[in-house]
Amino acid sequence: MPRKLTEVSDVFPYHIFARSNNKDWFELPLNQIYEIYFETIKKTKKNYSFVFHSFVLMGNHYHALIATPKANISEGMRYFMTESSRAIARSSSRINRIYGSRYKWTIIKNSIHYAHAYKYVYRNPVEAGICLSVEDYQFSSLHDKRKITSPNINGFDEYLPDCHSEMLAWLNEEPEEKFKTNMRRALR
Repeated sequence: MPRKLTEVSDVFPYHIFARSNNKDWFELPLNQIYEIYFETIKKTKKNYSFVFHSFVLMGNHYHALIATPKANISEGMRYFMTESSRAIARSSSRINRIYGSRYKWTIIKNSIHYAHAYKYVYRNPVEAGICLSVEDYQFSSLHDKRKITSPNINGFDEYLPDCHSEMLAWLNEEPEEKFKTNMRRALR
């Protein structure tokens, strides 16, 4: 079965995620993996003009919200996946694949979907039982003070809270089961 063609946009953002090969845990400590991703994000922003709105690294996968003002999602993600894979392989002396497959994407065409995806990305560690609140998870752009992400997109942020404390309270609200089911369905 051929993979679906990537819908290219310079207006709409994407929810992106990729999982490690065989769903294995990364072979390096997460702080080391996070630094590799941090450097790769910086290079991807510079080389492809990507705008990262959120990024969360889990033990065997990552989630990101990304905008591509130059409508170059395929080229930029090929670079991002290749560079992060090479750096992880080099650091862990691994010779086999790092990722199980190509990245998965969902294009976000309205502000309600954006708000749901934004919340889903940051709540991932909470839902996995790793931490109690989104701000406690250290492998997240929400926690990272180096500002690798820009939290909002003009026209897509109308459902996001305005101030930081309201944002944290909203992100930490337990979503309804219907929300979780719809997000899982949207990611397939």
